[in-house]
Amino acid sequence: MELWSEVYAWEKKAQWHIGANIGAAVAYLPLPKFDYLRNDWIKRELIAAGVSAGVSTAFGAPVGGSLFAYEMSKPNTFWRFGVLWKSFFSCALAVLVQSVVRKLMTTGHANDVSAVHELKFKSTFVESPTMSTLPAAVILGVICGLLGSIFIWVNTNLNKKRKKYITKNWHKLLEVVLFSLATSSVFYWAPHLYNECKPASEIADENLSLLVQYDCKDGEYNPVATMFENEEVGAIRTIMSGFDGAGGIRLPPH
Repeated sequence: MELWSEVYAWEKKAQWHIGANIGAAVAYLPLPKFDYLRNDWIKRELIAAGVSAGVSTAFGAPVGGSLFAYEMSKPNTFWRFGVLWKSFFSCALAVLVQSVVRKLMTTGHANDVSAVHELKFKSTFVESPTMSTLPAAVILGVICGLLGSIFIWVNTNLNKKRKKYITKNWHKLLEVVLFSLATSSVFYWAPHLYNECKPASEIADENLSLLVQYDCKDGEYNPVATMFENEEVGAIRTIMSGFDGAGGIRLPPH
């Protein structure tokens, strides 16, 4: 078992190195005006994009690949904000191409996108989306990007207000106490808004450990409390298990 774990780890590292080598080799393609890319500064950016694409294809995680390249390259002077979004674009394309190629190799057609994620949450699998869903995914990505920009704007302005008004130590302590109280109150009282109890007998055995009884009777569980009172991985498994059909944890749709 340990041998196979080491082989698996080396396989993933090989994908990172292959990505880095491809990124470095792009600058030497015999194409017009590619001489501009053959300097140390640009080559480092290409290698960072290649590494991030390799990590993304290894784990099926475009965001994780971009952040990995950021963490590894941030101490270097060549790293700029523009490299981050360029590497993410490379990661997204790499994962998409891998999905289509894998589907072509396994089925002979590419009517849908193959699921490339290899970090499964136990037995939870998500049905592969079809190619027709890609435009909707792009629109959703644009909307989420705009919402993310709004969040950054709000967070930046709040930090300015905090710096201006929270100047004493007891102010900082009070802020932490109030924030903790508000967060814990929301997590505790939110299940009361959707006070719905469901029988635990309908849940698959591998998901029983996720269930939270809350104020339900024995043998029942509260779906919202199950999502809120689990740790991060447990909350993700709670959401994803609903796609499995029978045996999954169903959350309230409203």
